[in-house]
Amino acid sequence: HEILKELSEGVEQKESVKGKLHQIFRLSFDARLCYNEQMIEQKLDYIHHNPVKGKWSLVEDFASYSHSSAAFYELDEKNEFVV
Repeated sequence: HEILKELSEGVEQKESVKGKLHQIFRLSFDARLCYNEQMIEQKLDYIHHNPVKGKWSLVEDFASYSHSSAAFYELDEKNEFVV
């Protein structure tokens, strides 16, 4: 009960109104303003290649990761996440 109480104290008011009961992870938003097309491509490249690098290694080919929009940008293919 102590842990649930502590987790419920971490819920922001606006989220509580929507019915959220507990906050597990620390909220963070690392927004970056993209000034030009080169920067947009750099950020997309980072996002798309993240699942295949380092500790993640979720797939061999970044364009085949099903939860990514990489196939749309690289192969012009749509999936259930890119409509």
